[in-house]
Amino acid sequence: MLIDGGAAGTYKRALRDRLRALSEEERRFELLVVTHIDADHITGILDLSGDSETHFQPKDIWFNGYRHLPDEKPETLGPVRGELLTDVLVKRPRDNQFKKAAVVV
Repeated sequence: MLIDGGAAGTYKRALRDRLRALSEEERRFELLVVTHIDADHITGILDLSGDSETHFQPKDIWFNGYRHLPDEKPETLGPVRGELLTDVLVKRPRDNQFKKAAVVV
């Protein structure tokens, strides 16, 4: 399974060579998951999809773009909801290694 593709530069810097090092059989992933449309999750997938030399072949892809959710009102999707969650989380005390900074792993 591959989950998200990272921000701009991630594919060329980290993901491309790892995928190309796999045998053709190993590049047949069971699942590609794109969790949401933010650039730091989707840009690497766009780069991967445009790379004809990698021959990445997921058996299934899980992704919900706006077209997949036609009954949702725009204000309930993506950026607006993400900012609402940010507002909620900023008000809560965070006792972890990231404090109030971005989570980086």
